[in-house]
Amino acid sequence: MSPEVPSLTDTQLTDYERHAYLCHDRLYIPGTHPRERSNNVFLNGHDLNLGDFLFALLLRFVVELKKGRGGRVSSLDLSAEGFVSEPGRYQRYSNLRTALQGSLLENDGKKFIEAFHSKTYRLSTHPDFVTYDKERLLNHPDSDMRDLAEKLP
Repeated sequence: MSPEVPSLTDTQLTDYERHAYLCHDRLYIPGTHPRERSNNVFLNGHDLNLGDFLFALLLRFVVELKKGRGGRVSSLDLSAEGFVSEPGRYQRYSNLRTALQGSLLENDGKKFIEAFHSKTYRLSTHPDFVTYDKERLLNHPDSDMRDLAEKLP
């Protein structure tokens, strides 16, 4: 294991066993947007900028992960909600993986944004390792981002 992997509490260890998360990456979403249609995220301490479409998909994964049920969301739901164009199209997932990959502990975007045969996807890290500034997200200039922020605990 990499020295950057955090120590886990007993509860987190249990969650890793129950939900089989593959990664230990830490994601922080400060809710800042340095320029129009650009959003800051910090992945393992690396400052990244994501465009609105990729940021919205990432935030949607965060909303599902924070529900505490393993974080899976179906491609049909993502399509119906407008996060991907069609359930069978994978370009948006691939683009998000590519944007994040260089900052991941294992540099493996397919492990961090995990796909399942049931055409479901999730962020494959513990929910405790994903944090955000909800107040700033609630003031995002894009109404879709504000709607997602309202669903965050």
